Amino acid sequence: MTLYNTVELAEKFHDRKSALNKLLNLLTGLMTLKQGPQDAPSQHIPALIAYVLTGFVYLAILGVSNAASMPLVLGDAVLLCVGVIIFLTVLDKRARWSQTVTAFCVCGVFLNLLAVVVFSVVPFGTPAQPNPIAVLAGFVLLAWSAAVGGNILRHAGEIPFAMGVILMVVFQMVVHSVLPLPSSSELYDVRQDARSAFITPGPSTNSIITAG
Repeated sequence: MTLYNTVELAEKFHDRKSALNKLLNLLTGLMTLKQGPQDAPSQHIPALIAYVLTGFVYLAILGVSNAASMPLVLGDAVLLCVGVIIFLTVLDKRARWSQTVTAFCVCGVFLNLLAVVVFSVVPFGTPAQPNPIAVLAGFVLLAWSAAVGGNILRHAGEIPFAMGVILMVVFQMVVHSVLPLPSSSELYDVRQDARSAFITPGPSTNSIITAG
C-alpha cells in the first residue's frame, strides 16, 4: 500500500466519522427539541428505508406477523409522506418536504429502536392485567414522539409549538384509525403461541413460521 492510498483511506475514514458525528448531533438536537428539520440533510429515501425496517422490527417485538405488519409499516410511511406534503403545501413551503420527512424518519428510527429495547426487557403482562411499567413506557414514548414531531412541524411550518403538538396528536389518531393494530388480546395470544412453539417443538412451530 502506497502512502497515497494510506492518506486516501484515512480521509475516507475521517469523512465517515464526521458524517456519523453530524447524524448523532442532529438526532440529539431533534430529540431534545433544540434543532429542527432545517438542520437535516435532504436524504428522505435512505431515511424512509431505515424507518420502515425498524418499524418491522418493532412490530415483530409486539408479536405482529410479517404479513400483518407489511400494510401497517408501509401505510404509516405513506401517510407520513402525504401528511407532511399536505401540511407544507397549505403553508406554501413544499421546498422543505425532503428535510422534514428526513427529520421525522431519523427520529422515528430512534424511537422504534428504543421501543424495541424497552419492550424486549419489560414484560407486557396480560390483557386483563397489563404491566403498569409497560403501559407507562408506552405513554412516555407516545408523548415524546408527539413533542418531537410538534417541534419538527413548528420549524418546518413556522407555527407555534403547541399547534405542532396538536397536529401530531391528530395525525397519530388518523394513523391508528386507518391502520389499526391487532387488539391487545390478539397480540397476547400470538406471543403465547410463539412462546409455546419454542418450548414445545411440533406442528405449532410450522404454523408460526408459515404465518410469519
